[in-house]
Amino acid sequence: MRKIVWVSVVLVVFCVISPSWAKPPSFTFHSSKWGDSPEKVRQSEKATFLGKKYKNKILNLIYKDSIMGMKAYYAQVYRAKKTIENFEGVQQKLQETNDKNLIKQAGDPFWRTFKVTREPLLFIKYSEGAAPKAKLLFKSVSDLIITDSTGEIVYKPSKDYTWDKGSNLIKIGPKSRIPFKKYSEIYPPLDQTDSSLIMSTDRKRKLLYKEGHYFHELQVMASYKHNDKWKGSIPSASNNLSRFRTKLKHKSIISLVVLGDSISEGYNASGFVHVNSKPFQPAYPKLVANGLENKFNVSVKLVNFSSAGAKTD
Repeated sequence: MRKIVWVSVVLVVFCVISPSWAKPPSFTFHSSKWGDSPEKVRQSEKATFLGKKYKNKILNLIYKDSIMGMKAYYAQVYRAKKTIENFEGVQQKLQETNDKNLIKQAGDPFWRTFKVTREPLLFIKYSEGAAPKAKLLFKSVSDLIITDSTGEIVYKPSKDYTWDKGSNLIKIGPKSRIPFKKYSEIYPPLDQTDSSLIMSTDRKRKLLYKEGHYFHELQVMASYKHNDKWKGSIPSASNNLSRFRTKLKHKSIISLVVLGDSISEGYNASGFVHVNSKPFQPAYPKLVANGLENKFNVSVKLVNFSSAGAKTD
């Protein structure tokens, strides 16, 4: 009995004063990463709780049962790490599925489908006493859902907005959570000198202009079904792209080179490095590349030489 007690004391002292190589391995549980979905955060916090729970049990086992405690320690560490790996694996698969769905939705030509996903809207108040309003692309609308630009806030009919079925006009009331701007704020007069204003193309008024996620926070996203036929112009691919079509047909690697200015570089896209805010959607060159890969099952090598302020003439 005395031998067991002495072994326990020696092991405890050894763990406390011994160098780092002789101590039980430590590990850190990260609760979440910036930009993670709410579900990912919840899963990570659960893993963090499990890790702390195991760690407390481990300390008790070390001081109570000595050698048996050390064996239990490593078993608990192993199970805790496996738990976290499982959580991260599941979350990674969910994220990949969500990314693929977003890529597919972003690449669907709106003139060919009767389901619109995340159409951006900016509500404007045109005059004093009038309700701020915005219009959808199509009229015969059903199953309308409106969210903020991140998709996390779902706005409620009647409370946040009013809309007549079969109409494309949406209005918001004084108690709505949906943001809006006055027309005079979007197009202020020429004598305004705010640094966030630039000259409009007709040079008769100023135009509100800001970089980053400023307009993302003003916009909302509308998803809905409709029965209308698109009556506007429809883009068509040139018949001169025969080599490109052949590559698509034979599943060859596609090289996509982009030359342009700030828009082509990615400025103000939510996934652009200088913006980096939810929903983290890439700029249009990446959307085109993703759309080609998704539709034709090919590999696309994107090379973007675009730079803000650059010209291609």
